[in-house]
Amino acid sequence: MGAVTRDEVVAFLREAESSAEAALLRLYPEPRERPDGMLALGEFAWFAPRVIVLEPATGRVYSELADRTLLAGGLDTFGRLLREVESLRTGTGTGIGTGGRCDPVEASRAALARVRGYEPRVLDSDPDVCAFWRAALLVWPLLHAVEPGRDGLCLEFTHEALAADSGAERVARIPEGNIPEVLRSHAPSLRFLRDVGLIDALPLVLDEDRPLWVATSEEFEDEPYPDAPDVWRPVRLGALPLIEADLVVDGLTGRVYAHYPDEPAERCPVNTDLSTLAFAQWMVARVRVWDREFAITDDYDGLATIMTAVLGTVDPLAVRGPAAYWPNMFDDEPGGLLYA
Repeated sequence: MGAVTRDEVVAFLREAESSAEAALLRLYPEPRERPDGMLALGEFAWFAPRVIVLEPATGRVYSELADRTLLAGGLDTFGRLLREVESLRTGTGTGIGTGGRCDPVEASRAALARVRGYEPRVLDSDPDVCAFWRAALLVWPLLHAVEPGRDGLCLEFTHEALAADSGAERVARIPEGNIPEVLRSHAPSLRFLRDVGLIDALPLVLDEDRPLWVATSEEFEDEPYPDAPDVWRPVRLGALPLIEADLVVDGLTGRVYAHYPDEPAERCPVNTDLSTLAFAQWMVARVRVWDREFAITDDYDGLATIMTAVLGTVDPLAVRGPAAYWPNMFDDEPGGLLYA
């Protein structure tokens, strides 16, 4: 920590560019001088008005929008924090095992312990400290918690993993005898509903009259869907009350959609399959646990962006386009989905 020269800043920006991109930050090729004497180093990749600034006299780095909050005590620790997040995102960090898999709780706590050894101030829950690093260190390890799918789905989820943070009583599985014939044409979806289940909690509310009630379209629409039978075979799982839609899975492909009852022909992709739907639910449950302990919603926009990036890595369809369901749910701070 201490005064820094422009040449030192230029050298840092060139060296740290790739690590910053991994951390969802965008550094400028050279620092930009400002009338207030601060140097602008870059911006937050998802929201350009939120800038990263350096105070040359002290070497401190800040996040600045309406207010200025501490990002790092100096360029050296700023670089170390960027590399820390990069290692968690890429699965190369300490605590992440062979094949890039890890226990996310252990990996996060190990990362926090390392940061506490060289820049403890940025871990404080303090209005003068940016909460971005806390969110990044706690959420990126979730990307490496679940194995790739081996049986027709994107991810290899277990009932126990899904219930770990939300409680077994909130994870509903459906007996095979209650699964309609239409879904038997997509065996991986049938197995997932039977063996793993889904979390019955916002933003998804499963049908209340029986656990994980499923139905063919005729049971919840006045008229059958207009699509040809070989194109669209919907099975209702429950409701998405925050957008006033039904949650359905296509019995032919296993893809998960939001369907709007007032517009029978309208359906919007939510997830590629049930395993990534469950992953999104599990992320929300885990983030709420972390928020109780670390107040990571202090940087709600940053947290939502990191969650979208994590989900998009395992399921690009789930975050594609401005109407994508999960990014809008994560980003809706008034709705408060991510608050503990």
